[in-house]
Amino acid sequence: MIFLLRKKKLFVLLFLISLVIFFYGRNLTIKKSCKYDLESIRKLPIIFIGGYGRSGTTLVRAILDTHPNIKCGPETKIIPSLLSFMQQYTSSKLVMEDLKSAGIDSKLIENSIAEFIHHIIKYRNIKRSERLCIKDPDILRYIEYLNRLFPNAKFIHVIRDGRVAAYSFMKKVKQKLIFKNFRSYLSSWNSYNELIVKSCSQLENNNCYRLLTWHGDLLEHEKHLNKIKISNREWSSNQIVNSIYKNSSSNSEWATSIKNYDHYSVYFIAPMLRILGYNVSVFNDSSKFLAYKKMFRNKINIL
Repeated sequence: MIFLLRKKKLFVLLFLISLVIFFYGRNLTIKKSCKYDLESIRKLPIIFIGGYGRSGTTLVRAILDTHPNIKCGPETKIIPSLLSFMQQYTSSKLVMEDLKSAGIDSKLIENSIAEFIHHIIKYRNIKRSERLCIKDPDILRYIEYLNRLFPNAKFIHVIRDGRVAAYSFMKKVKQKLIFKNFRSYLSSWNSYNELIVKSCSQLENNNCYRLLTWHGDLLEHEKHLNKIKISNREWSSNQIVNSIYKNSSSNSEWATSIKNYDHYSVYFIAPMLRILGYNVSVFNDSSKFLAYKKMFRNKINIL
């Protein structure tokens, strides 16, 4: 059973690699006629936007899309899936040895993936622009791999108060507003942002930050929505029509709406809240602080 499963996974991998290599090879045959230059593609300063779900990535994308020199568009969904697949399989020494024996090395794979990503974001039906941009919430999970594919890429990590994001997620998927569910989402938020912040800090260049020439439309994106592409398949599409000054209604609802909300537990569940500068309740009672600290250290379910 295990052998068949591995065989199936390897078949899928080889099929995907064959597909991108075919795509890569096809373009090489027309390199002269279309002045195709893979090296130039890999040097492009593509903008990648990501963040934990319900953190405002759609709004940030919509705002950037109002800039005349940027083209983002709706989520691709396929690119994070491809990156997840590649990360899973290229991390296997056995798989890479099999591919190498077939004449497929890591450079060929990376060139193929880079071209595939570039082709998708450049030629889909969106306005033409100087700067290519892609927004997929989970895409920053693969920030180190993307930085290897596109060394000049810029990464925008959208961060929202984890308590607000967790609460928003629960309402969106219509989960019961109890602290047990809230804790699960908040823990997920903490893990995600911890990973991205750590990965971002390990990049040799300053690719996690980028300044663009300011454009006045950025503060009034809602007036320019007719110029950008909006997908009704994205969860937040109905919210980006609002002014950025009016999108703050849920900033404090979680504390009163979540049954059995426990701010002491939140302190330990999401340490990234403090690291990122959010206001987290301070323990005035040292004995209570030590009691909670001990329970979380011993991984005791205190609820």
